[in-house]
Amino acid sequence: MSAPIGKGAWLAMSLACAGLALVVLVLIGLSWWQDRMLFPLENSPILVELARQVRASPGDEGLKEELRREDRRLRALYFRHHRRRELGGWLLFLFAGGALWCTGRRRALVREERPPMPDLPGVLRPRPRWPELAGLVGLAVAAGGLFVAGAARARPLPALPVAKQEKPPDYRHNWPGFRGLGNGHAPPGDYPRAWDAAKGEGVLWKTPVTIPGHSSPVIWGDRIYLTGGEERRRVVLCFDRTDGRRLWTRLVRTPPESDAAKRKEPLQVYPDTGYAASTPVTDGERVYAIFATGDLAALSREGEVLWVRNLGIPASAYSFSSSLACHRGRVLVQYDQGGDPDLGLSRLLAFAGGSGEKAWEKKRPVGGSWSSPQVLPVAGKPQLVTTANPWVIAYDPWSGEELWRCNALYGDVAPSPVSAGEVVFVTNDMAQVAAIKATGRGDVTGTHILWTALDGCADTASPLTDGEFFFQVRQDGQMTCYAAATGKLLWEEFADYGFKASPVLAGGRVYLTDQVGETVTFVLGPGYEVLSRGSLGEAVSASPAFGDGRIYFRGAKHLFCLGSGK
Repeated sequence: MSAPIGKGAWLAMSLACAGLALVVLVLIGLSWWQDRMLFPLENSPILVELARQVRASPGDEGLKEELRREDRRLRALYFRHHRRRELGGWLLFLFAGGALWCTGRRRALVREERPPMPDLPGVLRPRPRWPELAGLVGLAVAAGGLFVAGAARARPLPALPVAKQEKPPDYRHNWPGFRGLGNGHAPPGDYPRAWDAAKGEGVLWKTPVTIPGHSSPVIWGDRIYLTGGEERRRVVLCFDRTDGRRLWTRLVRTPPESDAAKRKEPLQVYPDTGYAASTPVTDGERVYAIFATGDLAALSREGEVLWVRNLGIPASAYSFSSSLACHRGRVLVQYDQGGDPDLGLSRLLAFAGGSGEKAWEKKRPVGGSWSSPQVLPVAGKPQLVTTANPWVIAYDPWSGEELWRCNALYGDVAPSPVSAGEVVFVTNDMAQVAAIKATGRGDVTGTHILWTALDGCADTASPLTDGEFFFQVRQDGQMTCYAAATGKLLWEEFADYGFKASPVLAGGRVYLTDQVGETVTFVLGPGYEVLSRGSLGEAVSASPAFGDGRIYFRGAKHLFCLGSGK
């Protein structure tokens, strides 16, 4: 026969059950706190922001689907937590009951081992106390069970309404970021084809810009935004689009708690880039700017500095010059650093435009780069495409999820990617031109490169494509044009001066501006023939902005507006 269970074993089992009951109770409380604090269904910051964007852009079906997907995800999480709490309630009841039963068994053994008390007159026999204890614990368990049952069977929240409002943002009249919407295609308009700023021909207005910078102008509504910077000040400037008046200039201060603010020696910047080489971006409500100091700032249309974040002083041989991108109310930053990809310094970040809170951050297996992230339409869906050494990597611009990568580049990558249909085109000096089919997943190096070429690879300016032709330029004046479908070299020409400004396709013509401010126009096609010329009379390194039949140039000393005056 097996030995009877002693009172020590019953005590151990009682304590074990009580401990498990306590663990379950803590987990139930944690699940409840997560629903209220971490994953609130009623006031989820992500849902609120998406709903705001849908109300602003009721025609954006992709945005509506993103809202529905996020709503489904949160609801699934919400009810999963409730089911867990319901199971936890039963486990709590089971473990608490087990603890009481084991305690009762132990007390019974203790009573059996005690000698019987003499039945003396006037002596009261003590009653067992475990029934009272069991009653109190039972009440507590019942209360906990009622709480869990109430939480588990909470009434489902109603679906988040998707309100319809006016009309989506009209990009036809705006140029919100570097190269407009990324590909360098101008909105429809009757743009000027010839001008001479020295004689005042074709110039509607010009305004002095006294603080240095190489960032390109961006436009929204009646406002033009630029950035400028020196060792002791970094500023965002706003101009009236109609007459060129400077509306405001705002200083962006480095946050005092950041390492950059505590730096004693001055920051060394590369002369060709300086403190303000990165083009700002605007979503219509706010304008976002970044500087070589690592300061990322958001300002209102009226010039109020809403927030500033310092990302750390970038380890960059040629100073930081990557421009910003914007997607659905978030500002996107390609913060590539260091010469060796294995150093692990490079990051891709997304910040909420309204608050400056970090939405997500992804480490990048690449070295330092000077190219800009581009939210490009690929087969009707946006992809955030980035170029660096050695990877071309595409991400989901909302979640930061990596979609695909391709080992296609080398060296100090500066040109940004462009796209047409399902194909992304990349290029870089000392590397190659590559056409990549952007529909794959994972590493597509061996499967999705359609063609490569070696002639005339761009070194600074970003390329241009209309889907039929691919065009690129270099700082030494070389121009090359390829057939976009096959990679066949169609023509090659050399200009007198080199190019830093990226070409723009507007009104069926390419507008190409060299470093001395001379612009030529020609049709992008199988041959090269100059159709018209224009001169600003001062050096140009920034890319022009286009809209409403007008062209806006940032020269070395002035901001120009060119047009017919209509």
